[in-house]
Amino acid sequence: MFAPDESGRATIDRLHSYARKAGRDPGQIGIEGRIMVADTSPEDRVCDAKAWRGAGATHLSVRTVGAQLPFPEGHIDAVRQVIGELRNAGIT
Repeated sequence: MFAPDESGRATIDRLHSYARKAGRDPGQIGIEGRIMVADTSPEDRVCDAKAWRGAGATHLSVRTVGAQLPFPEGHIDAVRQVIGELRNAGIT
């Protein structure tokens, strides 16, 4: 796992380089970013999602573990909330 920072972008660039050397199209390899619910604000999550998009992520997962939510409803509601936050920010 890595962050969508300079080091993470270098990791993705390296992966793309390996793909090209293997004769594969790097654009056909998905990159999954992850945003956390625990100890983050809606603004943090939107910022993180934008950073992942900028780093080239094709998919985004929402991690609810550690957020002390009731199971399973609290986790489902948290994911729905994050989806709404991202949609409101124009990230879909």
